[in-house]
Amino acid sequence: MYMNLLFHTHLSHNSPAHLLTTPQSPKAIKSPSLNNLPTPTPEPTTLLTNGWLPVPRSFTNSLADIDPDKQAVLAAEACELPDSQLARKTWEFVKAKVSARTFHHCLRGHALISTHFPHLHPLREKFYLTCLLHDLGTTPTNLAATNMSFEYHGAIQAMHFLRENGAPTDQVEAVGEAIIRHADFGETGSVTGLGFLVLLGTGFGVFFGGAF
Repeated sequence: MYMNLLFHTHLSHNSPAHLLTTPQSPKAIKSPSLNNLPTPTPEPTTLLTNGWLPVPRSFTNSLADIDPDKQAVLAAEACELPDSQLARKTWEFVKAKVSARTFHHCLRGHALISTHFPHLHPLREKFYLTCLLHDLGTTPTNLAATNMSFEYHGAIQAMHFLRENGAPTDQVEAVGEAIIRHADFGETGSVTGLGFLVLLGTGFGVFFGGAF
């Protein structure tokens, strides 16, 4: 199961996340009230590799089969970073924009998930980009520029940056949605797989590693 590949967890077939078992087109999973609306239909592999497939937002449900007593060793030097041109540009862009404390927080969130879920290779670069960009909205300039929530405004800025640097549209949108919802903790509903990883990584980074 895709869900087991992501989180080593078993989900009920009645859960929305059972759709992770076999990637399906949006037409197969959208609300019946939207059946008559024309929608683009990305390839199932795109839904998978860009992290769109839904998982429960609840940590309790998504991580139900994870052994809490099994710990991974977190060594910074063992954490591999993507080395594409876009990844390098994003590193430099974010490092120049945010405070050192915020930058370290972004890297810590990435390191936590990369260490504990090393099998998440299809989402590796998308997750890295999202971690780096997720707090872009917290800079003094961005906070002063709008009354919008920092997650929303930061996502807009991040999407502009990714588009300008040649990222594919679906990847840009996947990263943008994950940033918008990266503080959307709760026990109900679902988020994208990429969004869940960001919730998990940044949440652990804040709650257990110190705010920044």
